[in-house]
Amino acid sequence: MIPFEMIEEDLHVARDRARRWDQLAERHRLLETRIEQAQQAADATGITKLEVRRGEESRLSSYYADQRALERELAEVGPAREVYEELLSREERRLIEASDPRAPELAELARRLSGVEAELSAVARARSDAQAQLDDGLPDGGARVVGALAELAVRSTELSRTRDELMARREDLLVG
Repeated sequence: MIPFEMIEEDLHVARDRARRWDQLAERHRLLETRIEQAQQAADATGITKLEVRRGEESRLSSYYADQRALERELAEVGPAREVYEELLSREERRLIEASDPRAPELAELARRLSGVEAELSAVARARSDAQAQLDDGLPDGGARVVGALAELAVRSTELSRTRDELMARREDLLVG
């Protein structure tokens, strides 16, 4: 549950907080990748290359410190994305109920976003099913399934791009 006082934030302030949260979350994801790579490198060096291993462990230690700092920043920003989405939804309902000139376009965007989200879910399920088939092993090496996975990945990217464009337009209409 989002605290009431956070929902009362100005849309512009909420948008800035949500963008900051997104930036921090992306940095956190990148750092997790670096940590994983450094762990693999440290494991690969083995005991025979002790100096290299110490260097990798030092790098890991630095990454972990950065990760803790990012997690603190994320906690400070709080549920920024959720608050912002709640404020956008409230503004959207208000405009539609008030028969604002933007209401028809907002309703059309909502309809299209719903369709894109549904298709994205279907594509994600299909990708998961195809990957499970590959993991189970297929007699022909799974060439058909690999091809289907590639097509699904392309479709997922297209749908994500469309969703982002629709959401950006919605945000422009609501926040300006």
